[in-house]
Parts: sequence; structure tokens; C-alpha cells
Amino acid sequence: MILQKVICTLCYMSATPLVDFDTALLKKSKATPEQCLQYRTQITQLQDDINSLEEEVQAQDQNVLAISDMTLQYLDVELCAESGAGESQRGNFSDQIYTLDHELRMLSTLTGIQIQDHTTSVVRKEQETTVVLKTLLGQSHSLSFHVELEVEEELVETSGGVRCTVTRLQVSVDKRVATQTDLQAFITWVEQEQAVLSFFRLFSEYSEWWSLRHNTFLHFKDHYSDVVRLPMGPYGDEMEFSKVQDPGACFIITWLVTVSSDPWTAIPNITLKVKAKNQMRQLDEKGTLQTCGEVFQDMVRVLGLEQAIHAVIRTTTF
Repeated sequence: MILQKVICTLCYMSATPLVDFDTALLKKSKATPEQCLQYRTQITQLQDDINSLEEEVQAQDQNVLAISDMTLQYLDVELCAESGAGESQRGNFSDQIYTLDHELRMLSTLTGIQIQDHTTSVVRKEQETTVVLKTLLGQSHSLSFHVELEVEEELVETSGGVRCTVTRLQVSVDKRVATQTDLQAFITWVEQEQAVLSFFRLFSEYSEWWSLRHNTFLHFKDHYSDVVRLPMGPYGDEMEFSKVQDPGACFIITWLVTVSSDPWTAIPNITLKVKAKNQMRQLDEKGTLQTCGEVFQDMVRVLGLEQAIHAVIRTTTF
């Protein structure tokens, strides 16, 4: 606010002759000519300071814009490399900046990935090289993630372009899945290879299956509250159900989300097993209890997962 008032005053003075200003100042404040000269000197010095500050701010803006352009070119190269697009198909990514918000929303809808916060800071800047530290905080479906990557951006004088290299990558995921051995193996590989896009691709698949399992188990727990239990909690991988009265057998659906390599893929593994009392097993002459798992898999293929679970619960508990 003070700076704005000073600038307004300076603008007014720039349109008013200094002689008239001195005369007005003498009339209003009864200042001496020496004091007017002193005030004029201070104002001139203040104007020089303001000009210096404006130049510094403009220089900082130019640096930020330069970093943004280099980063956009890097993303353009990476995305085109992933899609197999040639040099002629690449185009200028900067020309598409005005559609970035729409594309990000579409990406969030398709993948479930939402960036909730991000920061960019310059670690080191030299004549032709800038090292930038970027952090991304967000979630995929209902699982959170934190990505920190260090990018070295080097200007290429011969072509006028930019050569970008990820020099360091660190990834952490939601504590509810951070201890999963196969997922940790994947994250270790991602950090070693600096494979940022591979992380987001697989984590999107993994979190989608994980969230689907959570929502499915909660649905059946609410719908069949008397017979369905979640022994490992709402985020666990097991759901069990049995008759309320005389539970001779307990049926357990296990839903694992595993990560396989070569290529890295998130795979759901859903099985049904039965825990029965000895008396019930002795009466099972046809071995029906042993084949429940295979029958359930056939029902999933024919009816779909949700309808298959509905059918098994109704058949075994009512």
C-alpha cells in the first residue's frame, strides 16, 4: 500500500514541473529552498530504488518463465517418447498450454490421479544448466502418494532446445499399502530407473483395484450386516460370512491386489475358501466343500464378481 502511494506521488510529480512543485511545497509547508532540494534528492533516490526493484522482479519473472518453458519441453519429449510419436508429430507443447487445465481434468477422470499440491524450486542455476526440484502430492482413487524428483535442464546452444534429465526420484505411498512387498519392489525399481510415468501408470491400476475391493466389501457388509464380517477391517483383503444360527461352515473371500513384473502390472486375485467343522466335513460325501472355490470362479466368469458374491451369500447363509 505504501509503495502504491509512493508510485502515485511520483507519477504526479513527473507531470508537474519541479519549480511548481517547489513553489507549492514552500506555500504549504513553508519549507526552505534547501529543504526542497533535500526532499527532491530523497524522492529521486526513492524513484531509483523503485526502478531497481521493478527490474529485479522482471528478471525473476523471466527466470521462472524460462524454467517453465524448459519443463514443458521436457514433458513434451517424454510424453511423445511414450506414445511413439515422431519429431514431426510432436509439435510445440507450449502452444497447448491453454488447454492444459481441461486435459488434466480429463486425465483425473480417466486415471483417478489427482494432484492436490505441487512445488517447484531451483536447486542450482548456472549459465546453461538449471537443476529444479519438483514435488507432487496427491492421490489416486483413495490412496495418497508423494513424488519428489530432481530434474537437470540443460540448454542446447546448437539447436536452441533443452535437454532434461531426471537425476533423482523418490516416491512414497499411502501407509495402508506401503508395507506390501511386491508394491515396494516396484517402487524401488521406479526410483532406480527414474521411471516417473511408469509409477503413475501402475499406481493408478493398483489403487483402482484396491478402492474397488474396499467399496465392494463395504457394500456387502451394509447389505448383509447380520451374516457378513470384515475380520481385517474395511481396508482388509478378507470378507467372511456364515449362517447366524448353527454356523457349520464359514465362507471366506480373499481379494489380493498383487504387482507382477515384466511388464509391471497390478493383478487382482479373488478366491473363495471354506472353513467347516469336522462333523460337517464328515457328512460331505460328495466333496462339495472342496469344490466351492472352483464353482465360485466359474460364477464370477459367468455372472460377474458382484452377482457371484450375492449368489454365494444367499445360497449359503439363508
